[in-house]
Amino acid sequence: MEQTLCYRRRAEPARPSPITGEVEARIIALACSEPPKGYARWTIRLLTRRVIELNILESVGRETIRTTLKTKLKPHLKNNGAFPPNRAVNSSLGWKTS
Repeated sequence: MEQTLCYRRRAEPARPSPITGEVEARIIALACSEPPKGYARWTIRLLTRRVIELNILESVGRETIRTTLKTKLKPHLKNNGAFPPNRAVNSSLGWKTS
């Protein structure tokens, strides 16, 4: 029973993330910049290729870029007037949420 309830210890520690604060800032700045000629906006694939081309990271996957942008660029969670900040605040302000 004890083995079922307790997690097994890893033989090695988890690998640290290649995304540091500086790298994250450069990726976000790149995503907010003008897209390459011939494109209307940045895609995750374009960003991934450009990050490698600019030697921001030696190698990186699309999912890493996507999660970095998803966790850092959330205008819907900021109270900037355009988007309601969250449901708890919306209900206290009397706004209807679906």
